[in-house]
Amino acid sequence: MKIVTFNILSKKLVVKYPPYNPPREFTPEFHEKRLLLIQEKLLKHIKSGAIICLQEVDAETSFPIQKILKENNYDFYYHPYAGEPTGYMGIAICVPSNVIIRSLDRFQLAEGKKWPKFKVSLWRRILNRMTFGFLNYTKMYQNWFKYQFNKQFQLSIQVEKDGKLFWVSTVHIPADFKMPSSMITYIGLARQHIESISNGLPYVLGGDFNTEPKTPYFPIITDGTCDYSTLDKDYPPEDKWRPSSSLVRKLKSAVEGIKWTDFTVTGKSTYKGVIDHILVTEEFKVLSYSKNELPEITCPNDTEPSDHIDIWAEIALK
Repeated sequence: MKIVTFNILSKKLVVKYPPYNPPREFTPEFHEKRLLLIQEKLLKHIKSGAIICLQEVDAETSFPIQKILKENNYDFYYHPYAGEPTGYMGIAICVPSNVIIRSLDRFQLAEGKKWPKFKVSLWRRILNRMTFGFLNYTKMYQNWFKYQFNKQFQLSIQVEKDGKLFWVSTVHIPADFKMPSSMITYIGLARQHIESISNGLPYVLGGDFNTEPKTPYFPIITDGTCDYSTLDKDYPPEDKWRPSSSLVRKLKSAVEGIKWTDFTVTGKSTYKGVIDHILVTEEFKVLSYSKNELPEITCPNDTEPSDHIDIWAEIALK
């Protein structure tokens, strides 16, 4: 069984970020060529019968994608998570029509925990005045207030293959690189949710995590825990939630050792790293995976339509 994940880069974001290599005018002909590149990549995986997880699928691009999927006997499960500036982009799972789907789950990450009511008590107001606004508790926890209203979704399907059940889930974690508490919160909620709905069944979790293996919070993806000191700082005392209590199973990377999945220009610097992942529970064995033999050229470019590359893993239940 082949699992693919690919952030295709929303058409709306192409003209804003990241820069194309080399630069060019974004004409209708350019967008048509770029769409053909996306379709070629998808067709390659469709021919192998892969289950394909997609991120940043904007509404306009979703129509030709659905057309090519339908022509090749594939089903398309989709949910948007962003507004007009991104082209109403969303996540999707593409599945061969002959695959048995037992259940479908769409989940808003921010609804995965209770957000206790935060009260600016009399004592807090007094401290705010005494410190001339230095202890402004509303500003101190402004990140926490923001996390509650994020619209990011997770999409999951329960699959039956050869009489065995397992789950495939995809997610696009916000790129809040400078706010570890945000990354821990959303990754923890995604892990927590698939752990809950899988109810002990094997599962695959693939997507754009915007998180490299070297980051201090990456272990929450694989081990279910990490250093939570940033939560202690950004969460008010009323919020005792921490993800580790419900994450009992460890995950392993099915593409461990891949060189990079995102290589692009960000601002005045060049970024290259592994931020897209395919994670599996211990019930799976990894047979092979994409090695990424691509030229060391920033993306998107004339052959790569996104700042991310498509990655895949061939896996099997033990």
